[in-house]
Amino acid sequence: MRSTIDQAGRVVIPRQIREELGWEGGEEIDIVLADGSVSISPVMTKMTLVETDDGVVAAVPETELPPLTADVVQRTQDSLRR
Repeated sequence: MRSTIDQAGRVVIPRQIREELGWEGGEEIDIVLADGSVSISPVMTKMTLVETDDGVVAAVPETELPPLTADVVQRTQDSLRR
């Protein structure tokens, strides 16, 4: 798929790709230049490992995350099955 860079240096990621990745507007991304290519990926949520009172270790996000809905799970399963 092709896109263009506008005069301000912005690139539009095509809707089909955004939908397949589950990306929506306003999300932070990491942009990396390596060997003459640009790689774009979502910023990973920082986690802290916390041991609960019953000895179970859990990963707790450092920022609030949106709820995990059935739609999000379905989209993820569909994208992994392709």
